Amino acid sequence: MYKFSILVILAITLSSCIKDKSPNVPAYIYVPAIDFQAGNGQGSSSSNITDAWITVDGNLIGVKDLPALLPVIIDDYSVSHTVRIAAGIKDNGLSNENVRYPFYSKYEEQHMLEPGKADTIRPTLIYDDSDPNLEVMILEDFEGPGILFAEDVDGYSTTYMEKTQEDVFEGDYSGKIYVDSSNWDGRVASSFKYSNLQPANTAFPVYLEVNYKSNIPVEVGVIAHYYNGSSNEKYKGGFNPRDSWNKIYFNLTEDIFSLGASQYAIVFRARYPTTHTGAANIYIDNVKLLHY
Repeated sequence: MYKFSILVILAITLSSCIKDKSPNVPAYIYVPAIDFQAGNGQGSSSSNITDAWITVDGNLIGVKDLPALLPVIIDDYSVSHTVRIAAGIKDNGLSNENVRYPFYSKYEEQHMLEPGKADTIRPTLIYDDSDPNLEVMILEDFEGPGILFAEDVDGYSTTYMEKTQEDVFEGDYSGKIYVDSSNWDGRVASSFKYSNLQPANTAFPVYLEVNYKSNIPVEVGVIAHYYNGSSNEKYKGGFNPRDSWNKIYFNLTEDIFSLGASQYAIVFRARYPTTHTGAANIYIDNVKLLHY
C-alpha cells in the first residue's frame, strides 16, 4: 500500500510537470500597415513607416517589418489587455537602423486577445500632441511664393534650386536642384537659419523629413553658424538614386548637440558623378524640421 501511494504521488507530480511544460497556444496581433495623418498647419501626410513596435501590458513583444504578425502568450486570456503600437522608421534611410520615430503618436487600446486567433489592427497616427513643446516646422513645400533654399553655398551661378512642375510629388510644385558636369558640386542651403532646436545641454530629438526622387546621389546636412561669425558644414548622409518618389527621415540629434551652434541652416549637396551621362534630375518636396 505504501509503494502504491508513492507511485500515485510520483504520477501526479510527473503529470503536473508535463502539463506545466506544455506550450500555451498564443494569440496573434496582425498589423498590415500603419497610417499617418498630419494635422492642420503640419503639411503633408506622407510617411514611410516601415515597422511596428508592439507592446502588450507594458511588455515589448517584438519589432517587426510591416506587415507584422506577432504571437502573444499571456497568462490570462479572460481579461482585456493593453496593446500599444508605435511606428518604426529606417533612421537616415539605412536598412539596418530600425528606430521608433519619436514624433509620431502611439496607438493604445484594450483588446480581448484569444488563443489561436489574430487581432488585425491598422492604426492611424498623428504627430505626438502629448508634448506641448513639439514643433513641426514646414521648411518648404514649394507651393508658396519664392523658395527657401536660395542660399548659394558653392559659388557657381548655374547650380541652384528652383520650383518646378516637371515632376511633382503632391500639390502643384516640387523643388529641383540643378547641377551638371561643368559645375559638378552643387550646394544650396536654407536662407533662413534656425535656433533653439534643443533645450540647453540636452540631446532631444531633431529630425529632417524629405520626399525625394533623383537619378544621382544627394547629401543632406547642416551648416552651423556661431556667434563669432564662423561656420561649420557637416553632412549627415543622403539618399541614393531612385526613380520613384520616396520619403526619408534624417536624424540630426547628435549633430546639433555636438556642433553646439547658435543657429543652423539646412544644406543639400549634389555632386555630378563622373560615370553619369545626361541631365541630373533631382527633385525634393515637403521638407520638414521637427524638434522639441
